[in-house]
Amino acid sequence: MRKLILITILLISFFSFNVFALSENDDITVDYILSGIQHNASLIKNIAVNYKLIFSQKLGKSEEKILWEYDMKWVKKGNLQYLERTDLTNGSQIISSITPEGENLTWYKNPKNPEDPGLGSIGEEETDLNALTYYPPERFAFDVAKPQKPRAFVKLTGIEIVNRHLCYIVKKGFNNFNGEQRYWIDIKQGFQPLKIEIGTTDGKILFWFDSIKLEEFAGGIWIPVEAICHQDEDYKGVYKTVEVAINQDIPDEQFILKWTDGTIVTDVIRGLNFKIGQDITAEELLEQIRELKEEKE
Repeated sequence: MRKLILITILLISFFSFNVFALSENDDITVDYILSGIQHNASLIKNIAVNYKLIFSQKLGKSEEKILWEYDMKWVKKGNLQYLERTDLTNGSQIISSITPEGENLTWYKNPKNPEDPGLGSIGEEETDLNALTYYPPERFAFDVAKPQKPRAFVKLTGIEIVNRHLCYIVKKGFNNFNGEQRYWIDIKQGFQPLKIEIGTTDGKILFWFDSIKLEEFAGGIWIPVEAICHQDEDYKGVYKTVEVAINQDIPDEQFILKWTDGTIVTDVIRGLNFKIGQDITAEELLEQIRELKEEKE
């Protein structure tokens, strides 16, 4: 009887106090975790995900109001990424394409109004935190696995039980930039995150992901297929994957973003504004901007 009571107390303690400090003798290091993430990411040559995203507001204990509902598409091939978001309430679209250099090219348009050319922007993917809330959870482990820029750092900060799975907490921060990301990595399920927090270096959490559901695909590839994103206790976004295609052929044309005549484009990185005079791909305009900058220098 005493033995049973002791076991019960130990189990309660284990699941109640589920945050642990790392032991100095722990064989699990941040390099080991990053290599596991990078290995899992290397198995995915390309990926295309169609998913639903619903943002809602809590009105009471059991009542919620749907604010926005989107059909989403995210495609990744090597260093190229493409994101398409269609608002099911008004039909407006936001299309983004990320270049190998990490520049985020975006077009805001409304297909229901073909006379409106919309707006374009050129930004830096790494600092566009609000845009991250629209990406599927599949993307986040790739972000941890990316080679670190000189101003970025990654370290292991602790261990925690998430949904009865032992997770290692990896923090990614940026020198000279007030932002950090924390990932609760399950090393037994493809080194994928079961919880994610995006915040500032002073401890403020801007939004976080939980209720992440992982699924194993052919070749031992693990990816998240469902998650809930919280901006605070009252606002949340629910992600549900509709279709996933892994390591199937994706044409390069998928990643070409073309701005139409009349589009106003803001280059946040260089502090420039343009009005497109004729249809042009975003990459062609970006090349012209780079050449113009070189001439001025």
